[in-house]
Amino acid sequence: MKNWKTTISGIGAAFMALLGAFAALPYSLGEIAAILSPEWKLRITIGGFISAFILRSINSIVQKDATPTETK
Repeated sequence: MKNWKTTISGIGAAFMALLGAFAALPYSLGEIAAILSPEWKLRITIGGFISAFILRSINSIVQKDATPTETK
C-alpha cells in the first residue's frame, strides 16, 4: 500500500456517505429507517454528507499522479 492516505480517506468518505444515506431514509421504509431516533436523524445525515465531502476533498489532494515520469 503505497499511498495509505488515499486509501483511508477513500474508505472514510464511502462510509460517511453511506451513513448519511442511511440516516436520510424515510420512515415509510419500515424498521430499517427507524433505528435512529428522530432528533438524531438530521444531525447524522448532515454530518455524514459533510464529512464525506471533506474526506473526498482530502482524497483528491493527497492522490499521487500515476503517470510514469520520463528519465533521460
